[in-house]
Amino acid sequence: MGLFDKKKNNTEKQEKQTEKTNQKSYQPLGACIVTKSLLSGTSRLKWMFRENNGIGTGWVALGDTDTQEYINQAENLTVVDFSLLMEVEPAVRNVFYMPIGADLEFISDGKYFVDTRTGEEIWEPVKHPLQIAFERNLEFLNQETYDAVFFQNLFRKTEKLERAAVGQVDLPTGRVVLADPMAYLGNEKYQTVLEKEIPEGSYDVELSIMRSALAGIRIAAARLKITDEIHLRYEIAMPKGFEPTDLQKSGVFSFLR
Repeated sequence: MGLFDKKKNNTEKQEKQTEKTNQKSYQPLGACIVTKSLLSGTSRLKWMFRENNGIGTGWVALGDTDTQEYINQAENLTVVDFSLLMEVEPAVRNVFYMPIGADLEFISDGKYFVDTRTGEEIWEPVKHPLQIAFERNLEFLNQETYDAVFFQNLFRKTEKLERAAVGQVDLPTGRVVLADPMAYLGNEKYQTVLEKEIPEGSYDVELSIMRSALAGIRIAAARLKITDEIHLRYEIAMPKGFEPTDLQKSGVFSFLR
C-alpha cells in the first residue's frame, strides 16, 4: 500500500470519527414532516402544527422563508424522525406532547412558541397527557372525603364505563390481601393486608372497566360483593397495623372500600 492510500484511509477514518462525534444521543421519537429548507439551514423554524395526517407524530415544521408555492411542491418536503428536528432546533422538545390540532409560531429571538389559537406563550416542556392524567388522579386519591355516589356510579354502565363479573375469590381466613397478582402477591413488601377482616367464604368479584381515548382500556375499580345490603357510608380500609392518623405519613398506603 502506498503513502497516498494510507493518507486516504486515515482521512476516511477521521471523517467517520467526526461523524460519530457530531451525532446526537437522541432516541427515535416518531416521524414528522419538515421542509428541506429547514434541514439545509436556508431557513429557520417559524411554524409548527400537528394534524392527524397518518404520518408518525403528525407534526409538520415550516421555515421562515417557506412560501405557499414552495410547500405546495412535494419535492420540497421530507419525512424525518422528530429527533432530527430537535437537532435543528432543540426548543421543539417543549411542544412534542401538544395535542392534535396544535398550531404554533416559533419566536426565534426568545426560543419559545406561541399558540396561535390562544396567544399563550410556551417556554417550558408540555407534559405528556398521561402524566397530566396521573397527577390529577393522584390529587383525587389524596382527598380526605369522597362522595358515596361516586363509588356507586363506578359500577353503573355509562358511555365510558361497564361492569364485568370476573368470578369468585376464596377467602378461607377472612383476611383481605391487596396486591398485583401477576408480580407482587405473596411478597410482603409489596402487598397490603387490611386491618378489618370479613367472614370466611367465597365472594363475587366485579370490575369497573373504563374505555379511555387517552389510556385505552383500564380497570377503574374492583370490588368484592360481600353483601346485598345498602351501604350507609364508606370508610378508609386501613392496612394492618395502621390508623387513619397515619395516612399522611411516608410508606402508608390507603385503600377505599
